[in-house]
Formats: sequence, structure tokens, C-alpha cells
Amino acid sequence: MEIVDNCLGEAEGNPQVVFPALGTGRLNYPEDKAAEAMIDAMLGYTARNPATSIKDITIMLFPEDSRVIAVSKRRTVLIKYCKTSMLFVHVHTS
Repeated sequence: MEIVDNCLGEAEGNPQVVFPALGTGRLNYPEDKAAEAMIDAMLGYTARNPATSIKDITIMLFPEDSRVIAVSKRRTVLIKYCKTSMLFVHVHTS
């Protein structure tokens, strides 16, 4: 996902980045495919840029984003449930 690469490049110098679930709203892209593409892009960026300052990447979701949650569980990334109506998928970069 080029937009993830571009955003991560712009975020260099920061230790943390938070993304919404891209493409799943008005673009109506299938949630599971969007989650796979985002996680692949995030891990790919950090693999291509081992000296990156970014150590934590988070995808912010609504609890009803069940397909994104299922992909995240399958990809063994950490899901943090919060007291708010949001939950967070945490992609470890190191």
C-alpha cells in the first residue's frame, strides 16, 4: 500500500504512528484485504528501513471491524481492547 509507505516515510523521526483502517469506509474496500495490505505494507516498510525511528505502529479500529480483527489475530499482531469504543491493533516493528 503506497499510502502506508508514504505516511511512514513522513513520520520518520517519531517513535509511534497511528493509522485508521484505510480503505474500509467510503472506498468500500473489503476489510480483510485492507487489513492484510496494511499489515504487509507496515512490516515491509520496517524490513526495508531497518534503521527507522518508528518502533510502534497502531491501527485504530471500531469493535465492529470484525474482519480486520480476524486478520490481525491470524497475523499474530497484538490487539489492545480499550475502555473506549475503539480498539487498537498494534504491529510490532522490532
